Amino acid sequence: MVEIIKEKREIDGIISEKIKNKKLIFTTHYRISSSEKGIDDEQVKEIFLQFEKIYAIEKEILKYGDIGYELFYRLKDNTDFSIATCPKEDKLIMSEMLKTSPFMVRSFRSILKNSHLKEKSPIKSPPLGRGGDFSGIFFDNSCGKIQEKHW
Repeated sequence: MVEIIKEKREIDGIISEKIKNKKLIFTTHYRISSSEKGIDDEQVKEIFLQFEKIYAIEKEILKYGDIGYELFYRLKDNTDFSIATCPKEDKLIMSEMLKTSPFMVRSFRSILKNSHLKEKSPIKSPPLGRGGDFSGIFFDNSCGKIQEKHW
């Protein structure tokens, strides 16, 4: 189940309880993805700490029962940046990041929702360093197209 949280008070509560003051752990999937997109850790960390720019959080129960939070930031150059996270005790696992224009985010969400309805099965979340199968749709910045990828 996926829940989109847009209310400022709820966003602030999740950030203070689940996101802030945790050691950041970057998964192998994150490392490969960031390398492909040409985004370095320092840039992500800089954006990550700008909690006041978060306008929505997507909360989802992941494959193994963990709760994942995807943080959606609106940056000053009118681009959106999302960071997929999974809190684990005193750690915050970072599994994916995506930088897009607002139009691309709406299109991406629409494609995900439509693909979910056609298959009549839950959208799988990427495994957080545990192995296993994952198939999903993502926006590939290198070619500017939405692609399907299998892990």
